Amino acid sequence: TVVLSLLASLIYDKFTKLDGLGIPADHLIGDDYGRQRKIYEKLRLLTPQIIFLCVTPEKVSASQKLNGVSRSLYSRDPLKRFVIDEANCVS
Repeated sequence: TVVLSLLASLIYDKFTKLDGLGIPADHLIGDDYGRQRKIYEKLRLLTPQIIFLCVTPEKVSASQKLNGVSRSLYSRDPLKRFVIDEANCVS
């Protein structure tokens, strides 16, 4: 599941809550490219190790890598849904 949220602070809150519940989650915000590379590697596995991925709408629209991974996940069936956390993300 990919969760779209507008604010980095909301994404951090969601990630922290899911992590605290033991739910495999991560986010693609910030400029830590080494960390992002590891996230993409986890998403490319036959059985992805991330259940929830939190991103901003800007990341979805700007990242060819994220779009490619999303298409791959969808074609293999692990990607079940996109969740829009804030209605004002829709434009």
